[in-house]
Amino acid sequence: MPPEQIGTKAPPVATPAAPAKLPAAIVMTAAIVAFGAFMSALTTTVFNAALEKISGDLHSSAEATHWTMTAYLLGYAAVIPLAGWLAKRFGAVRLWLTMLALFTIVSAVGAAANSIGLLITARGVLGMTGGLLVPAGQMLLAARARRDQLGRIMALMGVPIVLAPLLGPTLGGLLVDHFGWRSLFLINVPLCVVALIFAWFMLERTPGGPAGRFDSFGLALTAIGMPMLTYGIADVTIPGNPRAGFSAALIVVAVVLLGTFIRHSLRSKEPLLDLRLFANKAFSSACITSFSLGAVLYGSLALLPLYFLQARGETPLVAGLLVATQAIGALIATPISGSLCDRFGGGKVVISGLVLALLATIPLAVIGTTESYWWLGIVFVARGVATGLTVVPAMSTTYAVVRKDQIPHATPQLNLMQRLGGSLGIALLTVIYQNTLPDNPSPEAAADAMGGAQYWVIGLTVLALLPAFVLAKAERVSRAESAATDAPTQ
Repeated sequence: MPPEQIGTKAPPVATPAAPAKLPAAIVMTAAIVAFGAFMSALTTTVFNAALEKISGDLHSSAEATHWTMTAYLLGYAAVIPLAGWLAKRFGAVRLWLTMLALFTIVSAVGAAANSIGLLITARGVLGMTGGLLVPAGQMLLAARARRDQLGRIMALMGVPIVLAPLLGPTLGGLLVDHFGWRSLFLINVPLCVVALIFAWFMLERTPGGPAGRFDSFGLALTAIGMPMLTYGIADVTIPGNPRAGFSAALIVVAVVLLGTFIRHSLRSKEPLLDLRLFANKAFSSACITSFSLGAVLYGSLALLPLYFLQARGETPLVAGLLVATQAIGALIATPISGSLCDRFGGGKVVISGLVLALLATIPLAVIGTTESYWWLGIVFVARGVATGLTVVPAMSTTYAVVRKDQIPHATPQLNLMQRLGGSLGIALLTVIYQNTLPDNPSPEAAADAMGGAQYWVIGLTVLALLPAFVLAKAERVSRAESAATDAPTQ
């Protein structure tokens, strides 16, 4: 120790400094991009309330009408792996503008559909545009933001992504009841046109460039495997489904195709998705955390309306409004989570959100038929806060631990993990709930079945904490290494 330091106290550990204010230009960019994410996420769930009226208007069977929901999910899943290559080849902004323009046109076609076949096709193409719109927006924001801005930037985009699934069923019910099912398409057109005008003048277009050899074999494997897996998981959980065996076989085939894709990608010099990113411990931890969050948060969300319908005898609209109170908590927490993430690291914020989710699930595990709606509203708001403290920090941390040139490969993989986790969580909890529920259940039996499923949610939340702790540690190491690299040499 140097003589001048003998007898002196060690300097106190500095607390993280408050991040600098975001530039207005990047805030405006994030707001425009967030609109596209909102429209894509809203279109996923807003259609739930329209199926019965569509079936009557277009004289289609219930099974055929249900394909309007499935087609969107399949189209979305099919194109996500393609997002990175297209963004590199044509530029993320051009890709985003093109997809929003197509989203507008196809929405108009869907509103004018006079047959169930055309409607299903329109929904499938909408899913494809949405599957490219969201990752394109994430990529252009991640490429422009500094590491200390990522949390707040992704929070701006994360607000609509978090809120849309919560608000979709309720908004869909209101639109269908007052304006008919075609309004679910028509509302997109003027909103998207205004967004396109703003985006055309506000977004700085960067040129595309060499994207490498197009991996057509990899695309074929994922374009078939991901929709097959998505459909199989959704279909196998339908009660009394005569296709359950066929759906299970589809899942097996999909797993084989995706396993082949993994093997091919690891051996290819220019794969469609660079799976070698998973060698980065921080990135792999972030993806696994996002997968776990999808299973916990969206799996539970799919069940909660059933409690109000079957145990409390409410209408679908009232059930949707009650569950949508989670949006209040999410709206409060998501912007705050961005600042916390930039200041303290996303891993720590995710852990706090999961702990809150765990505590807020306990009342639902012991739920009965007499709980005050005010009390349940408080529980749902707390769950919304937990959602806001987990989804965005996990997403922003992913971008904080990869290089700028790796973003086109990291973004599709993150989106795939989130979607796959959500699909599996919904399927698992739905099967558990349905198998516990007796035929012609009483309100008490429905409440007991819901409580039993929530115990599984508690277990899944505890499991989700494990990769979150690994993420926090890996992120701390990554930040330290980055700080050492960025530090000026003496």
